[in-house]
Amino acid sequence: MSFWKKGCCRLLLAVGPFVGIAALAPGARAEYISLQGKMDLTYLNQRSEMQVKQTRQFKVSLDKNQWFMRVRFDPDTYTEIWGYDGDTYSATYAPYGEDKDLNRDDLPVGVRNGGPASVWPYQFPPDEGGGFMVPWLAFCSFSFSAENPDEDIPEPGAPASMYPVAHICEARARFLPGRLKLPSSVTFTTETERLRVAGQHPMLRKEIMSTREVNSRLKDYRRIYPPGLVMGEYNALTTTNLSGVVIPLTFEYKNYSLLKSPVKAGETQVGNTNTYLSVHYQGTVSRVETVAGEFPAVEFKRWMSVADHRLNDRELNIDLVNYWITNGVWQTEVTDDMRVLLEARRAEARKKRRKLLAKRVGIMLAMATVALAPVIIYLRRRKKATQAAVA
Repeated sequence: MSFWKKGCCRLLLAVGPFVGIAALAPGARAEYISLQGKMDLTYLNQRSEMQVKQTRQFKVSLDKNQWFMRVRFDPDTYTEIWGYDGDTYSATYAPYGEDKDLNRDDLPVGVRNGGPASVWPYQFPPDEGGGFMVPWLAFCSFSFSAENPDEDIPEPGAPASMYPVAHICEARARFLPGRLKLPSSVTFTTETERLRVAGQHPMLRKEIMSTREVNSRLKDYRRIYPPGLVMGEYNALTTTNLSGVVIPLTFEYKNYSLLKSPVKAGETQVGNTNTYLSVHYQGTVSRVETVAGEFPAVEFKRWMSVADHRLNDRELNIDLVNYWITNGVWQTEVTDDMRVLLEARRAEARKKRRKLLAKRVGIMLAMATVALAPVIIYLRRRKKATQAAVA
């Protein structure tokens, strides 16, 4: 059992089912926590030379049942993700052509995994990398740690629905004090069994795969990574106590990569000669406060096309169904109409399988005919020769 799991189990035994911010006593005032800040992402080569530096602005809201995060990539592009009741709902907004007005109702939304918006049956969006997952780990992972004591979080540096490397590590966590149990540190270390089954992890998508993704599923990661290798380290560096809730004010995540070739001594930033610091995430909170009132309603632009991953069939390689939302409100419950869409996709998938099977059988018969043709010709000629000799 990982430290993450042990810590969560102790948490559940100590405080029971309540993990949150507002008091549960009758008549308690509704309130939530709001914070904002920025995170710098520094990409380095194996000689510790900076290659690229980016900045993400984030805004987060938290209460005992849900969380909301907006991550802005540039002045015109941002992603909003809402975590509620064990699912996550995400949408990315981007400018269209020369139009920079993000308030237009007809503004197209960035495509993400088959749809402009996505719903995932997880406590985090597995199609996101470190630019979102590191702030999520810092502020929003309390729901995951409380409700999933027997599961480990994927390594944040790679999208968990796309690449097996997100699943090769065991997470060992320590927690901050206070009512909202956020991690003070998490270490991601390669583990033998995870290395063996990484390519078959159930979180990996089966549709819309790139060539790179397909190739990554075929690798034996035991031949690439030794067990016990630290691939990531998260730390809450400074904190503040907000009415019994301890929130990180500064935090960092160090993502390590394998050395591609031997380098001279002293050219890497880590003691382990197998890895180097490839991405350094450094986050700072500029404002944090408790806000009286109900958690803000999560809405989005109207006419949103949604890729819903709650409706899937792994045996038929179906990851999602697509549908439209026209009223700006997420579908938090799976409806009968949505199930009909899944059945339609299943019927289509079975039909394609039958056609593919028939095609393969036809090809095999054709190949068998070609392979047997010389034998058949030889037997016919021999038969004619025998008949001629007898005559």
